[in-house]
Amino acid sequence: FSDVKITLNPPRPLSRFGPSCHSKGIAEPLQILESTGPREGVRIIKLIGPCTLADMFTFQTVLRAEAAPITLLDVTEVPYMDSAAFGCLVRLHVSCEARKTKYAIVGTADRVKTLFKITHVESILIAYETIDEALAKLNV
Repeated sequence: FSDVKITLNPPRPLSRFGPSCHSKGIAEPLQILESTGPREGVRIIKLIGPCTLADMFTFQTVLRAEAAPITLLDVTEVPYMDSAAFGCLVRLHVSCEARKTKYAIVGTADRVKTLFKITHVESILIAYETIDEALAKLNV
């Protein structure tokens, strides 16, 4: 990644209903890495870690910060996301449609793909397996 900007949320206590990621009861914070893509006008946002309600406002702020012609959201290292984070993905889609810009969600985990299927958005949200595939399909 070039021109990387890192946004970190502080570690947070796990809910008794949340996944038990660690025996210490602390969830890893979501890391958000921003970079320019391999071509001009491409913005890559890479998420690392679980994406939940606790991260929603930071995540939304990063998504809204720049209106690049193409935004790639790399979620290859997101093991799961809750409904609040899912809502951010839907807002990304709506926002890009309104601004006439392109986006793609890249590298969704099986758990996240299941969320897309259950909510019937797998045919609406633009998703690819890799960044290279997304760039090729988006004609970049």
